[in-house]
Amino acid sequence: MVADFSFVDTTMFVDEYFKQPGDKVYNWATLLPREIYISNILERVDSALKKSSAKWKFVVGHHPIKSAGKNGVTKELEKQLLPILEYYLDTLPSLVMYQLLSTIKDLLKTLMYT
Repeated sequence: MVADFSFVDTTMFVDEYFKQPGDKVYNWATLLPREIYISNILERVDSALKKSSAKWKFVVGHHPIKSAGKNGVTKELEKQLLPILEYYLDTLPSLVMYQLLSTIKDLLKTLMYT
């Protein structure tokens, strides 16, 4: 196998969603207790990476672990998920897809009109 992709629900890790949701309403009913849900996610990621024989392994989540952008560091992911990723992966790029798409669109516009 050339590549394996694991998709992680990173929202459940972020304390802010549980402490100060503001005017947003979240329905966590099917995902609680949170600690067990997170533990299961971490076990599944660890297991998937351990079993994978793929040359390329990708772990995808919405929240960046570390970012030089406005999001900064997601401390909960840095503490809980990052150690697993560092154990199994050679590199840890952080890519926010919508920022990338916006950059590509701007680049294409520039190339088309120059």
